[in-house]
Amino acid sequence: MSGIEQEVTILMLYPDAYKPENRAILLVKETNAHIKIWDGEKLTKDKASRIFGIARVE
Repeated sequence: MSGIEQEVTILMLYPDAYKPENRAILLVKETNAHIKIWDGEKLTKDKASRIFGIARVE
């Protein structure tokens, strides 16, 4: 539903959150060089934030 085609990625939406940065939280799997060799490149926190415009990525 989020349009993010990466496994182990969760988008949590809290429209009534007190702080605006907590209204959308994106959880991505932490990546490293070993994972890149076997599973391909994954989104980093910074890259996911830039692409999808979500301020809080964990």
